Amino acid sequence: MSDYNQGRYPAPALYYADVKQYEQHAGQTIPAGSAIPSQSATTLQSDWFWKLDYPQQELRSARQVVEGWLIPFNAHHCNLILNVAPNREGRFDQNAVDRLAEIGQLWREPGRLLRGWQPRCRF
Repeated sequence: MSDYNQGRYPAPALYYADVKQYEQHAGQTIPAGSAIPSQSATTLQSDWFWKLDYPQQELRSARQVVEGWLIPFNAHHCNLILNVAPNREGRFDQNAVDRLAEIGQLWREPGRLLRGWQPRCRF
């Protein structure tokens, strides 16, 4: 269970959840030195839901996602939830697929993968 009410309670507490939620679009950030299991959500595009201009829109950079979020979040026991809005056909726009591939090239998790683990995402 996660706590989507992070803004209402002190940062180091887990009141009725076992994972703290930080909503980046609401200005919530992980406190320095936090060891509380958490997750932080944001978008690859400018907003949560698909818009007509998304296929041409500038997306968050791969460097911002990896160096600004993935690396520091992992150091603070925080998962990144990166929303990528599907288009009207239920698919990701090509610019989003290309950016996700860039992110994958930059991100190298130093930990060990489980034997037999296979990614479940298909683009």
